[in-house]
Amino acid sequence: MDKQKLLMDVRFERSLPETNKAAILNKIGQFVWEWHTTKDKNLVGNKYSVKKVKAPTKLAEVWKFKVSAGNRVLFMKGKDVVGLPEDEQDALVLLEFCTHDKQILSARAKSTVTLDEEEVMESEETLRSKLEAKLEENVEQVVKRQVKRLDYQLEKSITRPFKYMNVEELIDVDNLQGIFYLNEEQRHCVNQPFAPFLLFGSAGSGKTTIGIYKLIQLLKGDSDLKVGYFTYSSQLLDTAKRIYNNVKRNELDAIEQELQEDAIAFYPIKVFLRQYIGERELVDFEKFTQDFYRNAYANYMQNPRYKNVCRGKEAYDVWKEIRGLLKGFGGITWDLEVLKTSDGLIKEASYLKLDEKYSPYSIEEKKFLYKLAGDYTKWLKANNLCDENDLAREVIKNGKQFASFDWLVIDEVQDLTELEFYMLLNLVRYTQNFLMSGDYHQTITPTYFDTRRVVNFLERHNLRYKEDENQVCLRRNYRNPQEIVKMGNHIGLVRQQLLGYDKRNDGEQEEAMIEEKGNVYTLIGDEEEQIKLLQEAIKKAYTYIVVPNEVQKQYLQRRLNNYTHIFTISEIKGLENRYIICVNLLSIYKEKWEVIGEHLKDRKSLGESQLYRYLFNMLYVALTRSQENICFLDQGMSQGQYQTVLGVIPQNATRFDANIFNLLEESTLMEFFEAALKLEQAGKYDRAIIAYEHLKVPGVAHRIKICKAKQHEEAGCYEEAGAIFRGEEYFEEATRCYKLAGNKQAYYHCLLEQGNEYFVSQVLKQPSFSYHRDLKPYLHGALKEKVERLCLGYCEQELMEQREQQVDQTLAIWEISEALEVLTQGLVSEKERRC
Repeated sequence: MDKQKLLMDVRFERSLPETNKAAILNKIGQFVWEWHTTKDKNLVGNKYSVKKVKAPTKLAEVWKFKVSAGNRVLFMKGKDVVGLPEDEQDALVLLEFCTHDKQILSARAKSTVTLDEEEVMESEETLRSKLEAKLEENVEQVVKRQVKRLDYQLEKSITRPFKYMNVEELIDVDNLQGIFYLNEEQRHCVNQPFAPFLLFGSAGSGKTTIGIYKLIQLLKGDSDLKVGYFTYSSQLLDTAKRIYNNVKRNELDAIEQELQEDAIAFYPIKVFLRQYIGERELVDFEKFTQDFYRNAYANYMQNPRYKNVCRGKEAYDVWKEIRGLLKGFGGITWDLEVLKTSDGLIKEASYLKLDEKYSPYSIEEKKFLYKLAGDYTKWLKANNLCDENDLAREVIKNGKQFASFDWLVIDEVQDLTELEFYMLLNLVRYTQNFLMSGDYHQTITPTYFDTRRVVNFLERHNLRYKEDENQVCLRRNYRNPQEIVKMGNHIGLVRQQLLGYDKRNDGEQEEAMIEEKGNVYTLIGDEEEQIKLLQEAIKKAYTYIVVPNEVQKQYLQRRLNNYTHIFTISEIKGLENRYIICVNLLSIYKEKWEVIGEHLKDRKSLGESQLYRYLFNMLYVALTRSQENICFLDQGMSQGQYQTVLGVIPQNATRFDANIFNLLEESTLMEFFEAALKLEQAGKYDRAIIAYEHLKVPGVAHRIKICKAKQHEEAGCYEEAGAIFRGEEYFEEATRCYKLAGNKQAYYHCLLEQGNEYFVSQVLKQPSFSYHRDLKPYLHGALKEKVERLCLGYCEQELMEQREQQVDQTLAIWEISEALEVLTQGLVSEKERRC
């Protein structure tokens, strides 16, 4: 397929009707193709009734073409778009889809358009003709109204470019995830030549998308590069993979796509580390809480010596201190002390010296936490367990045995411990070849991430770093409505006033890039009224409920009998929905917010405080999950306090009314299915299974099995996961699991299921491959016959290629010999002539 030039304002995408969407897109695709391939534009113009719209407009020119009776597409020509590069000025820009008013559509359906007596007596064909004329007249009025308010600015509008992809693929919006026309700032990030590159940005700023475009750009320059793409969350990695596949299909032709087929290895950190786990089980936060912390906490609470310092320490806070500092800290001077100790903990003396900038705890509390961490490491060893930091240490110490990349992309870096960050940089051949992206103000996972520490690492390792060249901070928000962005900006200003300005993380305020204003609500009533609101909310697919901690989550799950809609702050990360309801997010820390209010009033600083920074980050993450509306349900918070914290006065009521709180819209079965699929993609498999089980739509049983397979894989039960994936014909996933399980026969079978060429590239063409050692021992039954036939064909092809190469070489030698003979004869003749 030839490269096409088509841009689409995302408002056009939103204006398309769901009914007949496929037919409309097909017609648009035909028009675009004919416009670009037909020399005589008048022929296309006549066929599609292309006309310039004669109405007042902010734009240079707006054109329209006819899709069907009463339906028009408004578009611009690229030459009229300010800032569009010269080689793209023959592009078409789709602006909006126009249809006749709903009243006319209804009249057409009921055949009750107002007609006079003479018209009633006319033939059906005549009536249809007059009705069409009325529709055309009506749509012209609609076109003129819409053109008056239309605006389009390439740098500020959200635009999708269609290059090698067809506009028909818009029928499935997932196909277009990551397909954006990059603004000037984003293009700079992709094209700049400096390494390393640090990319920071607000929620919804396109960090992941920029990282993917950067990969495409690198591989265009050198298709032999080996690139590693790492992120902490499986959900974020699935999103990155989807974006990469979409962008690759749109940006590259078929040959270029083939060259990049196996260039990138995508890894969630946990999956990468699990390859080196051996027989041990990996401990995550849930296992730490259930199997270690509950018992340890109970024992320490019974000990008078530790009772006071132990009281109130939630598992999450302790896990954060152990994971982020005691086991995951790089050291103030990046001396990696944790690599030198036998138990993987920094020395107690080093820990006690850390001030509030690193740890919020007193000396007495630190001594308790260090003892608790020691108990934890002994528990790990006694039960043949390990955590991520343990595995990271092993990878660092045995780095030469592990994968080596030419380039790394590390997304959402704030979720990693410093030890994990250091481990990743040990996997790249040249340490400076990495792109790192993240958002300091979304750090809510149990780490103490700080971008200043990363810069400090670069400087200490003598890596070239200039802030104006190697770092960019993105400020355009393409996700959240204006009111949400306004609150996020206010929180940023409050944070700067109280905790100090950080030049690397506190840049310009965010700019909302979508038109929707958004709504902010509060229900200042008793708990029963708030429960009524929540009971209505869980009936909708477009709502999520966010709570500050596990205790609050479990209480609401029991009270509402719902296990799919309610998330803690750490669980909601990476998800978004149209309506977010925050329950006790502020009131549970009411005293802390009151301290914040008093310091703001007196213009006093709080100094560096991890606790208060966490509160601001927690609130920012909750806000930025909302695509349209957000509602706060707190006990004892006044409107004035909300205004102090959020910078806006929410719409409020004392009693629940679905109309007031914008919760009237019902959700369809398909919307609930899509919501369950979103949970699955986010790695919330338990929730997704529960959500699927409540639905009676095609495909549910299949999705439940896939969720269970993914659960097995996460738990390290690769054989079980592979069997389910294979049964559901997810051969790529089955191949990965069987490889990790060491089941070579099933592994080779699944490779074959993905095609003979894939098997050849992944097995036979590998440099270290040995047929007798790596393949023959695992060939049995039908697999043996298939593989032997494939190997025979491959060997014959190789032999043929070698013979052709030998013939080519012989011909080349013959041609050279002949040329030398002619040259010799010429020289002899010349010599004889002179004599």
